[in-house]
Amino acid sequence: MSKDVLEFLTMVGDADEKKKMSLDDQLKELCDKPQAATAEARNEKIDGDYATIEYLDEKGGWKPMEFIKEDGMWKLAFGPPKKGSPDKANDNKK
Repeated sequence: MSKDVLEFLTMVGDADEKKKMSLDDQLKELCDKPQAATAEARNEKIDGDYATIEYLDEKGGWKPMEFIKEDGMWKLAFGPPKKGSPDKANDNKK
């Protein structure tokens, strides 16, 4: 996961006084809950250090997921497509 994702999850874990989950526990919880019954993906787009892919969610709809290349490795990123992301051009079509 990208640095911004790790920072966000750490912040969320610290903010929830009732749960007080470590980053490791949050990641384990995320992995225990699959997004959908099958791991289907489509429309991979890579542009430099940014990439997007669409995945099938639990309701059967396609959702975008963004990745960023950090330290030579592809990592999950949060948020809408950033400037330079391959899906940024699709924002005008919606």
